Amino acid sequence: MRGFSLAAISALVTVLWTVPAQGQLVMGAKGGLSLTTMSLSTDGTSLSPGTRTTFHGAAIVGMMVSPGFAIEGQMRFAGKGFEPGGEGSGVAGNLSMEYVEIPILATFTFPSEPSLLAARAFAGPSVGLRASCNLESSPDQTGFTNCDGDLSKTFDFSLTAGAGFKIGRGIGGIIFDVSYDFGLLDVTASGSATSARNRSLLFSVGAIVPII
Repeated sequence: MRGFSLAAISALVTVLWTVPAQGQLVMGAKGGLSLTTMSLSTDGTSLSPGTRTTFHGAAIVGMMVSPGFAIEGQMRFAGKGFEPGGEGSGVAGNLSMEYVEIPILATFTFPSEPSLLAARAFAGPSVGLRASCNLESSPDQTGFTNCDGDLSKTFDFSLTAGAGFKIGRGIGGIIFDVSYDFGLLDVTASGSATSARNRSLLFSVGAIVPII
């Protein structure tokens, strides 16, 4: 898994630095509120966990490939997990997880020419490495138990898509985004009767600036 993540970082650097030389490099940061849950099942029975409210933050580096189109990479720290579900959900515990993620996104801006207000749309894959995992399970609910190692996998892979708008002339400005992160991998440990895939809705605000 570590080799795969290093390969992903190398791929990001390669993509950003092999686009046309005349491309404009930008950097920035964004963060905000996350609403997270999981697609969860055990022994083939679907469960309905509740939504956990948490936060995320990301550093951004990108390259304008052509007017209105950029390749954007992020280094993002994101909370994930779930809260207890309602009556009959089958979920009474809390799961708190934190990930370091590297989304690589194709980003489109409309109109492509400099404008004070422009719409944004973006999509792409994201590699995640779990930084922590804590589970507070029923029935005692007396405290969180470390669920690293035997209970959860270190690695995750997801697809991210979203839209928003930018305020600011040129390619820089203040950005407001809403995105959805759809986990593709079962993040429970191998051999477990439970299957869990991350789901996250992110509300973000930030800024990007041209640097070269």
